[in-house]
Amino acid sequence: MLPFLSPGVNVLRSVSGFPDLAGTGGRMERNDLNRRCAELLYHHPDVKLRMWHPRMFWQTESDTPRVDELIVPKVDLCELEVMLATAAMVESQCLQELKARDPDRADYIVHSVRRGDRPLLRRPQS
Repeated sequence: MLPFLSPGVNVLRSVSGFPDLAGTGGRMERNDLNRRCAELLYHHPDVKLRMWHPRMFWQTESDTPRVDELIVPKVDLCELEVMLATAAMVESQCLQELKARDPDRADYIVHSVRRGDRPLLRRPQS
């Protein structure tokens, strides 16, 4: 059974496979954030309807990469997580962090996705 179909499970955990990050300040480690983005892209039905290909967001050798092959992002993971979470209609774990960095940018991403567009995301920060 897919994780987001399991009955009686926390909504955030059931959708993305990740627990709610209460107590961690809402901040995710880079690897966890990358995994959350890949899981949302591959496994959430609302995100899959957008038909976004993983090569748009990650560097990969394969035309059909597996979730565990998505390691080197082409875009800022925080922005990607906000975009995917908005498309999945689940709570974003990075929205507050992105709003603290650039409030207009966070609003742009959320409004673009809700309007049905795919926003242009920035390159990863070094």
